[in-house]
Amino acid sequence: MCGRYSLSASPEEVKALFEYIEQPNFPPRYNIAPTQPIALVKHENGGRHFGLARWGLVLHGSKTLQVSRFYSTPEQRLWKRNPRFVPPFATADV
Repeated sequence: MCGRYSLSASPEEVKALFEYIEQPNFPPRYNIAPTQPIALVKHENGGRHFGLARWGLVLHGSKTLQVSRFYSTPEQRLWKRNPRFVPPFATADV
């Protein structure tokens, strides 16, 4: 499935790997889709911290941070043809 991934590690395994301060309890997830909250580790105030964030592609020129479900994982061949992708990828070597 394009644009999806999984997080099968336990909270203890993730904490041991990234050494953050918090003690979150999250279940394994095997089909994380765009717009769903995901676990992340951020460096803030001199330490690593666990957090949640939504992920996906926000289109150029969007007036809000609404993630586009249709364009969650655009194919490379569409980047140069679709006017929504031209400005961000104008200088990209794709």
